[in-house]
Amino acid sequence: MDTSRLRRRVVGRLRNGTVAWPLAFLLTGLGLAFGRYGDLRWGNAAPNPDVTRMFYPIASRVASGATLYGPGLADNKPPGWQLANVAVAVAGEYTFGMLLLVGVANGATAALLWYWLDDAGAPGVAVASGVLFLLALPLLGGNTINSRPIMVAFVLLGLVASRPAVRGLAVAAAALVNAYAAAFVPVLLWAVWREGAAADGAGTAADGAGATADGADADAGAGDQSPIRDAFAYLFAGATLGVGTFAAVGAIWGVEATSAALHWSYGVPLLPGVETSAVHPDATSPGSYLAGTWLITQPGRWLMYTGTVLAQLFPLVPLAWLGWIHRDRLEAAAPDAALLALSLAAALFPLLFRSYEQYWLVPLPFVAVLAATGVVALSDGRPSE
Repeated sequence: MDTSRLRRRVVGRLRNGTVAWPLAFLLTGLGLAFGRYGDLRWGNAAPNPDVTRMFYPIASRVASGATLYGPGLADNKPPGWQLANVAVAVAGEYTFGMLLLVGVANGATAALLWYWLDDAGAPGVAVASGVLFLLALPLLGGNTINSRPIMVAFVLLGLVASRPAVRGLAVAAAALVNAYAAAFVPVLLWAVWREGAAADGAGTAADGAGATADGADADAGAGDQSPIRDAFAYLFAGATLGVGTFAAVGAIWGVEATSAALHWSYGVPLLPGVETSAVHPDATSPGSYLAGTWLITQPGRWLMYTGTVLAQLFPLVPLAWLGWIHRDRLEAAAPDAALLALSLAAALFPLLFRSYEQYWLVPLPFVAVLAATGVVALSDGRPSE
């Protein structure tokens, strides 16, 4: 093996950022997680209440032989999160293991943001997005044990991926970690359909230009990416992962556990005779969230929490607003303004129900993209129109 050639390739990739920035973001995400772990070990911080009241009690008791989603062991988290939660408890070093997952997820999200924007020809926005995202994480409790950092990483993977099946798997994985990720299912379906239709249209145009060999090849390639075929691949892959995950719950703990998992995850009615109950009074079912939407039932509380979080995120929010205004004037704009806007809308959807600071972790990557665009707009120095 030519080690000098390999060394030159690695150095070249480090210099052009292909490896350097993703690696730096991943290490920073891990650093934030390890910093949190050190604070917990040395008594400088208290554990996330959800960990002590719900996550760890479920994990430890199920690891000892209890039934997942059984009486006194249910929480409103889908089985993807619960299986990971139990697996880490079985492996030992629960706090370290869960924070390791969160750190990898946060670093991966920043790296995927960088890739999404750098691939679109916006290297400055790409780097700034990853940096701003990681800087804002501790303000929202993003370096604590929570399902949302992992969910967000899978959502970003779905946005960055080019294959419909990979996108389907990614968004399904996100929804199996946190039910609110289901809001991204139609967004990515729209993206898959639109890209398939664009490829199909390009092939048709090439075919109409003349019966040349190149035109025939283009048409054949476009046919492989028709919108119907792509949409089917996207939905089938996601459904397969979802069915497989719930089937795994049934295979390990029985059909009643699967019914309880569907009920607590997505509000599906229980099968007759299924016994299940919450591990803690705060672990309410999805139906109670719909019936108790803060924006409708407690608008004052919603405004208080929302105002507090927006104040914590200053000056990220004004920069994001500036970025949205200047998105069309930048030479290196965001990769897709329509997809970015729809993703931001899907990410803001959970805030209708609750506006706790950790709920803001879902829109944070998209706010960071807009804020990074605002930073580039300021450094660009061109006057407003």
